[in-house]
Amino acid sequence: MRYPLILLALFSLCLFSRTHAYYIASGFPKPAVPQYTTFYKKNAQGLLNISTGVCNASLHDYHAAFTAPADSTLAHQLLAICYTHEKCILDNLTADIMANLNSAIVILGLMPTLLSTIGPSVADISLLSAHRPLLAFLISLGAPAVWPTRLFEHSDPVRVLGSSAGSSTRGILLVVHVSARWAWMARPLSAVQYLLAAGAAANVVTTSVELGRNSILSWGCTTTFGPLLWTTLASVVHVVAAVSFALAQRSAARQRSDGVGRGLVQQRSDNSNAARGGPKLFARWLWGTVQREVTLCAEQEVEEYDVDAKVPFFAVLGNVIAGCLGFVHIIFGIIIFSSLQLVSVWDVMNFILWRYVISTVVCRLILVVEIGGLRRSNGTEKSS
Repeated sequence: MRYPLILLALFSLCLFSRTHAYYIASGFPKPAVPQYTTFYKKNAQGLLNISTGVCNASLHDYHAAFTAPADSTLAHQLLAICYTHEKCILDNLTADIMANLNSAIVILGLMPTLLSTIGPSVADISLLSAHRPLLAFLISLGAPAVWPTRLFEHSDPVRVLGSSAGSSTRGILLVVHVSARWAWMARPLSAVQYLLAAGAAANVVTTSVELGRNSILSWGCTTTFGPLLWTTLASVVHVVAAVSFALAQRSAARQRSDGVGRGLVQQRSDNSNAARGGPKLFARWLWGTVQREVTLCAEQEVEEYDVDAKVPFFAVLGNVIAGCLGFVHIIFGIIIFSSLQLVSVWDVMNFILWRYVISTVVCRLILVVEIGGLRRSNGTEKSS
């Protein structure tokens, strides 16, 4: 296993060294593969005809600059040549096609905000990460937009379990319980959750890569990873919130060190101490972590969280920062997607928007089920 990793590192180093000189000179990264070779289906043939016909001279210059040595003068002109070829294509499009492309830009610009309305909040993912961190990470990749919270407001993950007005799940207070009759379905259902979350994440990644290759970023012509960067940055926002929640729970464990009402939080603290106690205790802690990871939240033994526990300053600060980052993430997405050229409305509806929506909805359903399981385990189940 060591040697493939070494080869991968060497390949990455070679690729980085090849593009580093161009990046320093232009301020924008060089694409991994040449642009203007593939377009979305609706106008693909027409765009290719213009690119290789009327604009063949600038296309030839683009390929010459792309294949030139990274430290050459011609390679440093790649960004300017890319803009020249883009302008040539746009100048030769008909008025009706240009109107279609402009409408698509509006839809793409609205897409991050639309996705955020069905995406998970930082409180949702933080709460799930305390029980099933791997599943929470996959959901953060599969749902590329973050439900925004009010700026500089602490979104307490514990309150997601209740019906408070600040809860992002208010109105969806689902309580999930797995009866003894269907207990044998718990592990297969957990496996299905991982498959769905991983599939959603893979769908988001492939859609973002295709969008970057089949379009041109108006303010960064040679930048093709804009959509992919935006979709993956959502996980960074959730990681910040999850770490802050872990700090809050560790503080709560210290407050409950007298052993009264000890629940999952104190158990996690004991597990952390065991992890530092030696190989056997670490193996026991690791096995317990894996067991919790593959167990549905509805099947886990979780006692009630203390909503009145004092939250340390750095935990609150991390949560607030995550909320602010979620807002910045949406703004960044609007800037990226509203700047993508050469995409039609038909392409957006058939190859882009619905794929992002499907992934987000799948991850949202998984999250609702798991949070509902925590409500049952947390003792919030109400008699019906």
